[in-house]
Amino acid sequence: MSAHREHTDDLAAAATLAALAGMGPSTLRAMLPDDADATEVVRSLRGAPAERVAGWRRRIESQDPDAELRRVRAAGIEIACPGDAGYPRRLADDHEAPAVLYVRGDTGRIPAIEHPTAAIIGTRRCTRAGRSTARQLGEALTEVGVVVVSGLAWGIDGAAHEGALRARCGAPPVAVVGSGLDVVYPKRHEQLWARVAGRGLILSEAPPGAQPDAWRFPARNRIIAALSDVVIVVESHGRGGSMITVDEAQRRGREVLAVPGPLGSPASQGANELLRDGCHPVLEPADIIAALNRIRTDVPALGPVRTPSDDEPAAPAAPVLPGPVAGGSAGAVLEALGHTPSNLEQLVVRSGRPLAEVSWALATLESMGRIVCTDGWYEMS
Repeated sequence: MSAHREHTDDLAAAATLAALAGMGPSTLRAMLPDDADATEVVRSLRGAPAERVAGWRRRIESQDPDAELRRVRAAGIEIACPGDAGYPRRLADDHEAPAVLYVRGDTGRIPAIEHPTAAIIGTRRCTRAGRSTARQLGEALTEVGVVVVSGLAWGIDGAAHEGALRARCGAPPVAVVGSGLDVVYPKRHEQLWARVAGRGLILSEAPPGAQPDAWRFPARNRIIAALSDVVIVVESHGRGGSMITVDEAQRRGREVLAVPGPLGSPASQGANELLRDGCHPVLEPADIIAALNRIRTDVPALGPVRTPSDDEPAAPAAPVLPGPVAGGSAGAVLEALGHTPSNLEQLVVRSGRPLAEVSWALATLESMGRIVCTDGWYEMS
């Protein structure tokens, strides 16, 4: 049998194992260490008497590994194992490297991940200012050749990649997701996924068809940390997925930076606590370049940074609320809103006003330019 045929058989066997119901990253790594022969593992499972693998054995007995590999590739997805040319070297050197990696996009861009990389992460429940900051950082870093890594989630992650795609040239964006590469999550990011795959890479250790189960995201976050030279927290609550990525980054000796936020803003609590505990602040893209320069010698120089005002109309000055409105329902709702993106129900509870009164106040404040609403979440403009 040719070496190419043997390798194809091994990829097919690895894809078969990864697709087994209940197969998680840790179990798959244990079954497929770096020197394992996936084809032999499949054969051993077919004959294994252990009750705990009985379900897997039955599935494997009826499974055609070649058909599984064809299914993956028919979906426009490639598969790689440690040691393959299509497997990022950064991950291969990691102590929790995915045993099987799925790739959407041009695998010829894989070597770009060896260039300087920066993860831009944060909360899904971000503020308008946080989204703007993530976009600006993503664009500025991409244009000078720094690979922006993120999770394509709603909020800060998606905004970082929107900024990377807004760059007129530069490094390819890299996303790591917590579902199969044919299962877009969140659904509203379908176009963003396509644009990232068209210009960069989307990676996952989840097989095609895998749903975005909650346990997959902490596992996904370790891959983001492993791929990155530095991790930048734009906005994060005190607890959440961003803090898991921070923990994974620090376990790997990666530098973590944070963007300062307003005192008292829950969306910035985690980032501000990181600053208090000694992380370097990010006040401009040059701060990230400086951090990269502390650990690498091939970091590009940062050119002029284009601000959103260069191609986006400036927001109109917010009018001052007249006295009667400021002191009535609108003033109470504005005070209840504070720095926290909130929905209608939350503002009813905080303000203590009736639902109809809060709805009217929100409509009034929005028409005056004092607040903005995005997908049912209100925040200060």
